[in-house]
Amino acid sequence: MYTIFIQAAHGAASTAVYQATCVEFFISFDDEKTYYNFEFNCIGTMLIGYGKSKADRKLLDGQLISQIKYQFVINNDRPGSDQYWELTVVIPFTMFCYYKLYFFLEKIQSEFL
Repeated sequence: MYTIFIQAAHGAASTAVYQATCVEFFISFDDEKTYYNFEFNCIGTMLIGYGKSKADRKLLDGQLISQIKYQFVINNDRPGSDQYWELTVVIPFTMFCYYKLYFFLEKIQSEFL
């Protein structure tokens, strides 16, 4: 991702990573009204919640999210011009602790086998 200014204001998990350079995504399974919200800053610090809305979202446990593996690259060798950052994450199925994922896996398996 290219940006003019790269900042990582937080280094501890479950802090306000959204206050700096970050990326987020949302995922929900089947027709559930609840969803997971994954937020990562440019150095891999994460904020992960689950709920029906931003107001009712609960954060995932720190020991649980420590299972996420990540690697980041920041290239700011051209001050004053666009800077580059990249984040790769590996999210294990255990992150989806509020969803009975084995039902989802059985459904996928039956559709493709």
